[in-house]
Amino acid sequence: MVKKLTTALFAFLFASCSPPPVDPFDRAIELEMQGLYAEAIAVLDTLIAADSTHIAAWVSRGNNKIQLRDYPGALDDLKAAARIRSQKYGFMQVELMGRLNDPKDVPLDELYFSRGVAYFYADSINQAYSDLSFCIKHNYSMQESLYWRGCTYWKAGMKTEAYFDFVNVIRLSAEDDEYAISAQKYLDLLGANKPKE
Repeated sequence: MVKKLTTALFAFLFASCSPPPVDPFDRAIELEMQGLYAEAIAVLDTLIAADSTHIAAWVSRGNNKIQLRDYPGALDDLKAAARIRSQKYGFMQVELMGRLNDPKDVPLDELYFSRGVAYFYADSINQAYSDLSFCIKHNYSMQESLYWRGCTYWKAGMKTEAYFDFVNVIRLSAEDDEYAISAQKYLDLLGANKPKE
């Protein structure tokens, strides 16, 4: 009896000392941060198959597909996330934008930013402009949102509009920031000088 009790106690202690299981979404983020985009997508595939309303997983998988230049696949995922979000919150999703605490959700502006970048790469200029302008209107990651909208204007041949967005990117950035450096390259192509503070 004592031996069985001791064995059971050791088994309990061993089981309770083992590390907790890794959340699949956290594992996918770790893989993404390591640049292992295909591996992250494989984890997210399994997660989405088990929980199709996991909006954050759809967005993350879309972002990983952007990194792999699978722009149609990225758009499919990001549109699915937007559709699920719309079904869940309806017209209130803009109102609730910054007030959700669901770890399976992402803020609407974050979703629109990712989708805007995917639209840019897929040459869907009007949709990219619309999503990125939404982000700017709601002050979401202004430097990045302005940069990508500037790129969208540039791609559309709207150089004056691109100029103003790139100038604002530089004003919001440190000199050695990658967005500021890239924005300055576009301004150099326009023959424009770096804006003064």
